[in-house]
Amino acid sequence: MTRVARTTDWLTGVADLRAFKSHLQALLSGPTDAAHYSLLGIDLDKFGYANHFIGFIEADRALTKLAAAVGEIVPSDGLFARIGGDEFVVVLPDAGEGRRGTRLAHQLLDVVRESLQHLATPDALVAMSTATSPFTASIGAVSFARRSSLTVESLLREAFERAAFAKRSGRNRVWAQTVAPEQVAAS
Repeated sequence: MTRVARTTDWLTGVADLRAFKSHLQALLSGPTDAAHYSLLGIDLDKFGYANHFIGFIEADRALTKLAAAVGEIVPSDGLFARIGGDEFVVVLPDAGEGRRGTRLAHQLLDVVRESLQHLATPDALVAMSTATSPFTASIGAVSFARRSSLTVESLLREAFERAAFAKRSGRNRVWAQTVAPEQVAAS
């Protein structure tokens, strides 16, 4: 039996980690029209509770619904991928300083909140000691110039470190930064 490499996520149908890494590597090393890009690392907030309160099957349906909603607003020149459980990424050309990526990241906060609102059942809200839906996203936005010294792994690390800053700062927010190749290489 011949194995075919999968390039789409088995659950959501969007690009998977392998497709994302291949795409980003091609942007970093191959000819491209754009000189600047934005990478968004999207980490869902408190999504593990959804598995507990509504079950894995319904939580998987929620991820599928979310992926479809996000896919509708990601521009056609961008790539949206699920890279793990409740972690997603978007990479797209940016004119510089990450304005396009940051705008999209703020739109994504609304889409995530709206797409996952139905998970905030009364039982879940009581158990989580909150009156509003805790199912949001923390997004790390990294803007970078295309340079050969950048790597896929270092950019992913930078984006998700910023998502972690957003999470520690209260969740449901974007933490954006322009990254110079020297910063990425040194971290």
